[in-house]
Amino acid sequence: MSKLKKAWEWVKAHWKWIVGGLLLIIGAIVGYKLARKRPDDPPIGDHERTVAFTQGEIAQLEGQKEALSGKVADAEKDIKATDGKIAAVDKQITDAREAVPNMSDAEKLARLRKLGYK
Repeated sequence: MSKLKKAWEWVKAHWKWIVGGLLLIIGAIVGYKLARKRPDDPPIGDHERTVAFTQGEIAQLEGQKEALSGKVADAEKDIKATDGKIAAVDKQITDAREAVPNMSDAEKLARLRKLGYK
């Protein structure tokens, strides 16, 4: 058997170990390259970008705050109008309760029938 054939037989018998070793070496090289690209402390330019980004966010949030403050004034007007309606309905209820003792039995019965009671 020739040396080349023996080498080929050895490679066929141990191909899993060979592929595993190659993958391990490739993984170590790639990991080393990635670790060099990403230092622990970002350069100054990254900090400046972050500051600029956050300043833009602050400006956007301040604009939203101004828009919402205008809506708050409108909401306060709506709340006051609703409070006025509630007060009017409360007055109607109070007037109706005060009128019941002065009603005759026939009037009470007519009102109950009008409300759906039999």
